[in-house]
Amino acid sequence: MCRTHTFGADLHSRGQSALEYLVTYGWAILAIVIIGAALSARTLQSTPEAMR
Repeated sequence: MCRTHTFGADLHSRGQSALEYLVTYGWAILAIVIIGAALSARTLQSTPEAMR
């Protein structure tokens, strides 16, 4: 019975580590996507003016 409890605690610890990893890198990836979209939109807006 003690063995099952240890496995559950280990699974919880790994799950928490995985969640922290996803949250940390998720914010970083989200920031990169937002910056990329902003730069892309800015480039698309300025392109027709540059061609005139």
